[in-house]
Amino acid sequence: MHLMSTNPKSDFSPHDDIFLKYGIAGCRKRWIKRHPTHPIYEGQWNWAYQDLDSFEGDETVWKEIDDMIWQDVDILLCTIGIALSDKLHNTFSPKMLILDEAFAVTEGLTLALMLKFRKSLELCVLIGDSYQRFLRYLPFVQKTPSMASRLRKGGWGVTCLRLNHRTDTKICEFLREYAYNSIANLNKKEISEEYKYYLENTTDIINRLWINVVGEERIAGYGAVFNMAEVQLIEKLVRTLTTTEAIPEHAIAVLSPYAGQLGKLRKALSDQILQGLSVSSVGDYQGIECDLIILSLVRSNQFCQIGILNANTMIVSALSRARFGNIIVGNHKMMSNLGGAYDYWGHHMKRLVNLELIPVVDAGQCIFS
Repeated sequence: MHLMSTNPKSDFSPHDDIFLKYGIAGCRKRWIKRHPTHPIYEGQWNWAYQDLDSFEGDETVWKEIDDMIWQDVDILLCTIGIALSDKLHNTFSPKMLILDEAFAVTEGLTLALMLKFRKSLELCVLIGDSYQRFLRYLPFVQKTPSMASRLRKGGWGVTCLRLNHRTDTKICEFLREYAYNSIANLNKKEISEEYKYYLENTTDIINRLWINVVGEERIAGYGAVFNMAEVQLIEKLVRTLTTTEAIPEHAIAVLSPYAGQLGKLRKALSDQILQGLSVSSVGDYQGIECDLIILSLVRSNQFCQIGILNANTMIVSALSRARFGNIIVGNHKMMSNLGGAYDYWGHHMKRLVNLELIPVVDAGQCIFS
C-alpha cells in the first residue's frame, strides 16, 4: 500500500529527504522532518529520529503521528483486500484511488470501496490484467464480471501497458509460465503475444544471483522464524555494496516473509536503515519497487519444510520488486530437493531452482569488504 501526500502549507521538497522510501517508517521520517518543532515529541528528538521501526518504540507516540500522517494523504494505491480491511485509518479521506488487481474482484467489491471514500474521492483508476479473474477471487462466479472488465467492454478509456522496462526478462517468463500457470495455459499464444518484456540493463550485468547459505533456522516464538547465518551474510553483503560498490542505501531493500528474521535484520542493519536502507516483509512491500532487492528465505531444515515460501503470492511479490537486481539468500540445496524427483505440483520454489534461471554461488565463494 502506497501513501502519498501533498502538503500545500509546507515548503518541504521531497528531493531533500535522504529517506525517500515508502512504508510506515519512511512516512514517519518525512513527517518528522516536515514538523521539526511539533510538541508531540518535544524533548525526544534524538529518540524519535532513530527509533522509527514500526514494531518498536512508544506506540502511543507513533499512533498520534500516524493519525496526522493519514490526514495529509491524498492518493491511495492498494489492492481490494487492503482497502476494505481495518488497516486503513478511520479518518483517511483520499482524493485519488488507484486500485490494483481490479480485474480480480467483483463489481460489488469495487463499488463498495468507492462508496467507502465517496465523501472525498475525486478520481479512481483501475489497474489490472483481464486474465486475473481466472485466478483469484472469481473462480466460482465466472458469470459475475469485474467493474474493470465491464467498463473496458463498455468503451471507457483504457491504456495498455505493453513493456516492462525493469524486471528481468527470465524472472518475468517464470512468473508468467509457472507461478501464473493456470492463466498461461488458457491461451498461450495470446498471452505470449500480448506480454513482451524488455530488459533495460546492459547484457554484461548479471542482475540475478542466488547465494547459497546452509544455515540453521530457529524459532523464537509462534511464527518468529529466523536464520542468523543469513543475517550475518546479508550484513556483510550490504556493507560491501554500499562501500566498495558505492550503491546508496536507499537503492537497496532487504525482504523476508518472516517477522523473526526481520527483527534480526533490523538490528544488524540499524546504521544502514538510518541512511535509507529498507527492511520489510514481502507482504508489506507489495506495490513498491527498489533498484536492488535482497531476499532472505530463512527456511533451512532437515524436513524440507518451507511454509509460506511456496505460496504463489509470496514468490510473485518477492521476485517482481527489483528494478535492476535480485539477490536471493538461502539454502539452495534444500530448495532443490523439495518433494519427489518430478513433483512440481505445489512446489514453485523447487521449479524456480531447477529451471536454473538464477546463477548460484556458495557463501564461501563471496568476498566481502
